[in-house]
Amino acid sequence: GGDLGFFNRATMVKEFSDTSFAIEPGYVSQPVKTRFGFHLIRVDAKKPEGVVPFEEARDEIFSEIARARADSLGLRNARRSLRQIPAVGVAAAARPAGGFKTSEPFTVADPIPGIGMLPDMAADLPSLPVGQWSAKPYKEANSYILVRPTRRLPAGPADFEEVKRQAVEDMKTAKKKALVAQKTEQVRTMLSAGATLDSAAAPFGGLKDSGLLTKIGGFIPLLGNEPRVIEKAFAVKPGTVSDTIHVAQGVVWIRPEDKRAVEGASFAKDRDAITNELLAKKIEAWLESKKKTVRVEVLRADLRGPPPPKTRTVTTTIPAGR
Repeated sequence: GGDLGFFNRATMVKEFSDTSFAIEPGYVSQPVKTRFGFHLIRVDAKKPEGVVPFEEARDEIFSEIARARADSLGLRNARRSLRQIPAVGVAAAARPAGGFKTSEPFTVADPIPGIGMLPDMAADLPSLPVGQWSAKPYKEANSYILVRPTRRLPAGPADFEEVKRQAVEDMKTAKKKALVAQKTEQVRTMLSAGATLDSAAAPFGGLKDSGLLTKIGGFIPLLGNEPRVIEKAFAVKPGTVSDTIHVAQGVVWIRPEDKRAVEGASFAKDRDAITNELLAKKIEAWLESKKKTVRVEVLRADLRGPPPPKTRTVTTTIPAGR
């Protein structure tokens, strides 16, 4: 339900941008997987890339500076709270951020109750000493979190309610794998019996044309970032069907139709792209230099009230061995 407006390749994550720029206006993509989930992308229009006038980019620049400044302040506040804990206690140090909370027991592989998954913290939890605060804050969305394991529970059989969610997910995953294996064997049997790739693909929506691909990048329309498939495509002779290739979305078979030599690039042809890339790097460097000195004025009345706390202090309990 979201209109993203115009954006350049550097704005979105790679998988999203690669797909958006690979399909033509009016078309809807196949499901695209990124670290944020799965997406269906419809491109409505494309326009040539160019330098945006400062007056048009002013609001976006100041929003970026304000966001970066707020993030820096949040991290600084979290570090200050960490330094204050030994002197004033956790209750007083956490009071400006809304206090501290004690979580229910959880395993390292589970989301932290009330917070969610924090991969960086999950990797550190087994080595954090019980009763001591983590030496660094951990970022969660727009906040920073301080952690102190209070105890580790011995490994043992979990109650059904504790593992119900994981059990259901494991069952779904097992069923999906069994279904993929069944359909994979079905296609392999048809191909071994002499069926064409076109007929074998018919029950699954038919063959998909990727268009011309290059060895650089590894991105394939409809599949995403799959360097192994690209490598296989250039190793197989045109008109030859590959063996079964496992990819993130399941399994595929490919049949290269043609191979062509690419004409050498010229500076005149790529001048605009090179200019924009250099300009983007200069803007990024300029933003970094302004983060610590720029003055941000809030003009909207609804945003002039006390800001939400940028840090939270959470005490966690970790059962070991699960």
